[in-house]
Amino acid sequence: MKPRLLTAGLMLVLFSAALPLSAEPAPAASETKAGEEATLQALYETLADRKYSEAEKAARLAIEQYPERIEFYVCLDQALNGQKRYEEAEAVRNQILTVWTAHYKEEFLDAGMPIRLRTWARMVTYTPGFIILSCEYFMPEELGDEEPKITNYYKFIVHFGPNPQDVRIFKLEHSNIIADYYVIGELSDAGHRQVVSFGSQKPTLQDATAALAQKLKEEMEK
Repeated sequence: MKPRLLTAGLMLVLFSAALPLSAEPAPAASETKAGEEATLQALYETLADRKYSEAEKAARLAIEQYPERIEFYVCLDQALNGQKRYEEAEAVRNQILTVWTAHYKEEFLDAGMPIRLRTWARMVTYTPGFIILSCEYFMPEELGDEEPKITNYYKFIVHFGPNPQDVRIFKLEHSNIIADYYVIGELSDAGHRQVVSFGSQKPTLQDATAALAQKLKEEMEK
């Protein structure tokens, strides 16, 4: 049996980044909305059980019915990444950004770019000691107003246990102080540290996740 460590607790985190900002539906639309939400909840459960092929089929059908609902694209992205079909997942990533730009970006900016809506979770990596939620920013997160800037492209939420104190946050950062430089960094109470460096080449989300997972495994074995 596949372990479901932290799965229930992760459900909101997994998908809340893609939730729309819109108000509650009008009463006339409530029945349709209820069916839409039931479809989405069923997809969440299928992904939580790691039935990625089944989730892919359900997500594609849902996208046909609800082509402007971004959560279904997010589910498809996760299902493809779960099957290690990374090229197809990248194509869906581009669709997600297109849908987000057309239907969500303006409201996101008007709301002051809420932190919880800046990313979407693209893949989940399970290991015996931890779970990694690998997220991508809808818009790269720039720190500071002047050059040189630090820009964050990916966010990794790593759960080592069921409690909030068991969570660590890592980000793929880019700087150009001297030359282009990509590194996964961690900011904690102890300060900032560089965890995995990639030099001048920006890694894919999948490669960055694998490198972070390997580094964390090595640290746990020490």
